[in-house]
Amino acid sequence: MLARGAVVLARGTVVLALACAGVAAGPVAAQAAAGPTGAVVCGTDATAKGLASRAVPGSLVSVDRRDGRISQVQLFYDATAAGGLPFVWHRDQDAPDAPYGPWRRVGGATASPEGRRPVRATENAAGGLDVLFAGRGSFCHTAEGHGAGSGWSTPDAIGPAADGYRSGGRIQPNAVGRLPDGSGPRLDVGRTTGLLDGDIVTFGIAGGPPKAYVWVKQCGPSASATTCDDATGRRFRVYPDGSYQPSPKKLYAQLDTPEGHFDCRTAPAANPCSLALTDNDGAVLTTVPLRLRPDGRPEAPPTLRVKPGTGLLDGQTVRATGKGYEPQYHSLVMECAAGSADTLGCRPRSRPPATGDNGRLDEQVTLSATFTGIDGRTVDCRTRGACELVVFGTRVRGPESVRQPLEFAPAAAHS
Repeated sequence: MLARGAVVLARGTVVLALACAGVAAGPVAAQAAAGPTGAVVCGTDATAKGLASRAVPGSLVSVDRRDGRISQVQLFYDATAAGGLPFVWHRDQDAPDAPYGPWRRVGGATASPEGRRPVRATENAAGGLDVLFAGRGSFCHTAEGHGAGSGWSTPDAIGPAADGYRSGGRIQPNAVGRLPDGSGPRLDVGRTTGLLDGDIVTFGIAGGPPKAYVWVKQCGPSASATTCDDATGRRFRVYPDGSYQPSPKKLYAQLDTPEGHFDCRTAPAANPCSLALTDNDGAVLTTVPLRLRPDGRPEAPPTLRVKPGTGLLDGQTVRATGKGYEPQYHSLVMECAAGSADTLGCRPRSRPPATGDNGRLDEQVTLSATFTGIDGRTVDCRTRGACELVVFGTRVRGPESVRQPLEFAPAAAHS
C-alpha cells in the first residue's frame, strides 16, 4: 500500500487528439473557434486530405489493452493541410503480439505539436481509448467506443489553453486567475461515468489557489474531510495562474475513510462518490461526481515480467515490465533475497523512474550475483531460489509487492 501523503506527482499529461466531428465549410486556419456563447471549442482544418505525411517526433504513445493487445497513438502532419498543425492518428494490433494494423486518423481536429509529451491515451471502461490533446486554444478530450470501428465521441473542450501554449515543454491551461463566471476552483475530469475499479482518468484544475498545494482524492457520498479517503490523494502545486496541467488519476471502487468503508459501485445514484479537490488542510474546494458500474469487477493484480529471468550473470541488465500500477509513481523495483517482506532484505538502489500515465512499469535493472542487503546480510543469488526481483509500492489498494524469481547461472559459470 502506498504511504499516505508520500505520492506527490509531477505529471505532464498530454494525450491524443481526435477529430471534431463536423468540419466547417471552407478553409479553417487550424485554430480554436469560439462558439455562439464565446466558449472555446476544438480546432479543425478542412483543407486536410487525411494524409499521414510526417510524424511529429516524440509523439508516439503505446497503450496496453486489457486483452493483451497494444494500441498506438501518434501525431502526424498532413502535407495537404493549410493550417500547418498535425492531427492525431492511431493503430491497433489485431491480437496480442500480432503486427499492427494501418494508421487511421482519429478525426478532423488539429493538435499542438509542442511540448515534451504532446499526446496521451488510456483504455477506458468500454474497452476503447480515452484521448486528450491540446490545440491552439483549448484542451480537448475524446473517447473511442467499445471495440474496433465503434467510432469516436465528439471532442469536448475541457478548458482553455494559452495562445502560445509553451510552458517549459509542458502543456498547461491559459491564465485563469478566476473563472470567467467568477466561480471558485474547478476540476475538469475527462470521464466520470461507466467507471471500473482501477480505471485511470485525466483531470485538470482551473481557478485554483495560485501557487498553493492542493490534493486530488476520492471521497464517499457527501464529500467532506471525514468521507474522503486520504490514501487515494495526490498532491500538486497549483500554477501561478490558478491552473494545473491535465494529469492522470487512478480510481478505486473501495474507499476507507474516517467515517468508515464505502463501496462506490453501490453508492446511491443521487449521492455518488466523487473526485475532490481539497486544500492542503483537507478542506473540500470542489468535487466532480464519479459513477462506477455496479457490476464492475475488482481490478486484476498488477503484473511483473522479467526478461531474461534465467541463466543470469553478475552485472547483467534485465528489463522489468508490468501493468496495473499507480500512474506516475516511483515504485521500487529491487533485487531481493527470496521472501523479503520489506526492502531491508534487498540490494540498495537509487530512486527509480516513475511509472507511465497508464500505470505501466518499464525499467532496466542491473543485477548482482551476490550483494549485501540493506540489513547487512550477504545474499548469494547463485543458489537456486535465493533471489527475486520485487516491486514495492504497487498502488493504493495493494498488493504491497509483486515479485518474480531470478535464476542465476551456477557459480562456475561466473568464474
